[in-house]
Amino acid sequence: MKDVGAEGGPPPIDISDEALRWVIRLNAGDATARDHAAFAAWRSQDALHELAAREAEGLWNEASGLQQDARTGRLARRAEPRGPSRRKLLGLTGAAVAAGGAGWLSLGGGRAFADYATGLGETRELALPDGSRAFMNARSALNVEYGPGERRVRLVGGEATFQVNGGALPPFRAVTPLVEAITQGAAFNLNAAGDDVIVSVASETVRLRSTSGQTLDLGRSLEAIVSPNGDIERPAPISPDAISSWRTGEYVAENRRLSDVVAALRGYYQGWIVLRDDAARIRVSAVLDLRRPIASLDALSAALPISVEKYSPYITVVSRRSA
Repeated sequence: MKDVGAEGGPPPIDISDEALRWVIRLNAGDATARDHAAFAAWRSQDALHELAAREAEGLWNEASGLQQDARTGRLARRAEPRGPSRRKLLGLTGAAVAAGGAGWLSLGGGRAFADYATGLGETRELALPDGSRAFMNARSALNVEYGPGERRVRLVGGEATFQVNGGALPPFRAVTPLVEAITQGAAFNLNAAGDDVIVSVASETVRLRSTSGQTLDLGRSLEAIVSPNGDIERPAPISPDAISSWRTGEYVAENRRLSDVVAALRGYYQGWIVLRDDAARIRVSAVLDLRRPIASLDALSAALPISVEKYSPYITVVSRRSA
């Protein structure tokens, strides 16, 4: 590490901003070993880079209710989460975070190498090789893996609606990290933006096969949620207006977990929305404007026992409101 002299003082704002972008990138869920090695090299440039890295890591840990064990280096949830300092957040967050952090959040790791990917607030329509259609929501990534006698797509992350051509064609397979959706010809929506995968069927039937080995034939106007352990929850009815409502810029929540709602809003927010565990399972029934994610959260806070704290234009924390 280079010697920076004896002047001391905080790191310059541009180095602090870059450190925060690195921490966002590494905590987006799909960072690679190369990403971590590159950050280690970045922070070792001099004492100011190391100081900025420590400040950014502290900010992340504070805002997510985590603490780092000084002996083992492991992160653990503290007994009583505390919010980050407003002054520190404002000092560390600048326009550069929005420009760099949003891209890393949406396309970090494997997503950057997907066949098709969408960015912040961007949607896209694709014509698949068999004439079927795929409609991608914001911050989504899709691989098209068609071959002789095979129709398969892989939703790397995010959300997509599929309108599948039927007829004398091989079964269409849509693969996600938790479940495979198989159909001869149907219209259905796959949402893998959050921890769960949500499958909603608009027409015909889709067979689900989860990573736990469970199978389910999901019919028209039904929705099933697949949990991270591969369990398929009991299907529930869903109205036609709620399936793929995101294509009109709305999010129609029908008794949805708040964690699923926040996951949907993240695709349209140029920063970071932190949802604390104490609020994740609150149930939501509402129609929200995806293009105005913070206004939508504010509207929810008026009807639900949640607090929405804005620490900067780019960092918002959602938690259960104290009684």
